[in-house]
Formats: sequence, structure tokens, C-alpha cells
Amino acid sequence: MPAPETGGDCLDEGGVDWVAQPPADDRTAKMFSTHGREPGVQVRLRNETTDASAVLSALGPAVQDIKAGEPCGTTG
Repeated sequence: MPAPETGGDCLDEGGVDWVAQPPADDRTAKMFSTHGREPGVQVRLRNETTDASAVLSALGPAVQDIKAGEPCGTTG
């Protein structure tokens, strides 16, 4: 998947930098993409009441195996 758009809120959950993205469509309540990883990972949550932090933290161990680049907020 392509790198996330710049300007989204960056958060660290489960040792992985995630960037909050605008919803992809009317059925997506929240969307997050990994920052600085190739290949990238995208998570779409349909339910507004889903605890995004818990979901992203649970995915951390699997996503950490993907080589990470610079953390969010790092300027080159």
C-alpha cells in the first residue's frame, strides 16, 4: 500500500508508528496506516466505538517484524 498522506496524527501503539488517515469511505469510521515501513499496513475500523488503541497495540507484534524507517516526526 502507498505511504500515508502527510499531516495525519501520528501515534505509537505497540511499538509501531501509525498515522491516522481520513476515512476511506462511508463505511470506514477510522483508518490508520503504518509510518516508515515497507510494505505498509493499513487498518480500517468500521465501528466508531471500537478501541483503536487496543486494536493497533494487538497488531504491534506482527507489524514489528516489518523493517521500520524513521519514526514519525523525524525530519531529514
